[in-house]
Amino acid sequence: MKTYKLLKDIENPQHDKRCSYGHKKYETFKAGTFFEGMSANLDNDRDFSPAYIQCHEWRHLSGDTAALIIGNSVEAEPKNWHEIATIGGGYHHFSSDVIEQLLKVGDVSLDQVKNALAACLYANGD
Repeated sequence: MKTYKLLKDIENPQHDKRCSYGHKKYETFKAGTFFEGMSANLDNDRDFSPAYIQCHEWRHLSGDTAALIIGNSVEAEPKNWHEIATIGGGYHHFSSDVIEQLLKVGDVSLDQVKNALAACLYANGD
């Protein structure tokens, strides 16, 4: 799968006011949303695979709506923790495990983690 960023707001043709989760709850897919996806494909054996999207906010969707979203998106690489966690299924709660692994292998020092935490707290006014 490739990673994408939606370029413009797209009206959701499958919106359903009764839904409280998944892609059908959204009236509009918002520009800037980061997601993983795969365009429709016809392989050498003539087996068709519809377009498919996986996104923490929208969950999974496929078919024409996924093709519409991918068609209005650009391939993009994750540039921050939020985007990395989004393509990993929204696993933001693993951030402490990621930090522990970085400390364990020596990619960051304990002082760097402390300074980053202080910077985040200061930036948020805490």
